[in-house]
Amino acid sequence: MGRIIPRKGIESIIKCVKNVIDQFDDAIIIMIGNGEYKSYAEQFCKEQGIEDHVVFLSGLPDEVLFNYYKLAEIYILPSLSEGLPTTILEAMYFETPVISTDIPGIRSHFKNDAILIPPKNEKELSKAISDYSAIKNLPCLYEIKGKNLVTGKYTWDKVSKEYLNIYHEIVHKDAMRVNLE
Repeated sequence: MGRIIPRKGIESIIKCVKNVIDQFDDAIIIMIGNGEYKSYAEQFCKEQGIEDHVVFLSGLPDEVLFNYYKLAEIYILPSLSEGLPTTILEAMYFETPVISTDIPGIRSHFKNDAILIPPKNEKELSKAISDYSAIKNLPCLYEIKGKNLVTGKYTWDKVSKEYLNIYHEIVHKDAMRVNLE
């Protein structure tokens, strides 16, 4: 889900699909979104001979997107650079376990609640997908942890309260400074 651009690590997913389908011949990767890299990614899938295992979708209404999150066995975001990716929060909210890259923005938010692999490492990504799919009780653990993280920390009411606290601190510090002058 999201923009299909080089920074999102799309090439890593495409390169690892061949390894994954060797183990799980019915595996399907669904990429949802648009971007400058989409036509290249579609062509790259054809060159790799995996076009029957990768589906590209775009322009879907929210209800349909939410259903894809719910139906997915795993959400994968092998980005090379991120802050706090909304797509990971959405996946976790819908109890979809996450595999992503071990980069600062993702690590700082999700190190205990997602499977993190080194960036641009298709071998580790393939292994994480295969290991995850082979262990039956692990999905439940990550589904629960992810949902708890999102509902406990990242809902709009929680985030808005944090912003209000920050604004109150700023106003209080400014008032104190004015009183001291």
